[in-house]
Amino acid sequence: MTEVGRTSCEQKCFWGKGSVLMFHALIVDDERIEREGIRFLIRKHGLPVDVAEAANGEKALTYLLENKVDILITDIKMPFMDGLQLAAKARELDRSLKIVILSAFGEFDYAKRAIPLQIAHYLLKPIEVSEFLDVMRQVIRHCEEDKAKAAEQEKLQSYQRQGVKYRKEKLLLDLIHGSDGSDRAVAKLAEVGW
Repeated sequence: MTEVGRTSCEQKCFWGKGSVLMFHALIVDDERIEREGIRFLIRKHGLPVDVAEAANGEKALTYLLENKVDILITDIKMPFMDGLQLAAKARELDRSLKIVILSAFGEFDYAKRAIPLQIAHYLLKPIEVSEFLDVMRQVIRHCEEDKAKAAEQEKLQSYQRQGVKYRKEKLLLDLIHGSDGSDRAVAKLAEVGW
């Protein structure tokens, strides 16, 4: 596997009531065995997550600039760019990104520095499987809610565009057929941006 690699869930991942939503996660850790362990847990437990990996913060930032990622799982202590620096830059790129910090350090200073970055969760290494799965299920649920909200927003915007288009066409037809005063029809067309 390259230092930045991507693997897909090989089985069909079903989440909730038969839905098949796949989310994209980037695992960032300078220790390959840690990245592979997290990828293994995601696959083994059938989480609906497509996984990419990066060995450090700089490679991860490059990946984030070129790819849509829903979940960032990053270690804190890494060469070149630490996990909190990466989280800050990632947050600037995507406000909706769910960030999970992994650390062998339980120091309050790290947690305190993570608060303004709106970190979804802060997990201590070694990772406990049940805690990791609980966190991932919560994060995936938040991703599902975000996608549902975005879909609803797009639907509403589509209805609004259709409504504006209908009003424009109706006003234009009224103008053509003279069923509305010409001046009033022209004024109404100007109101709807035509």
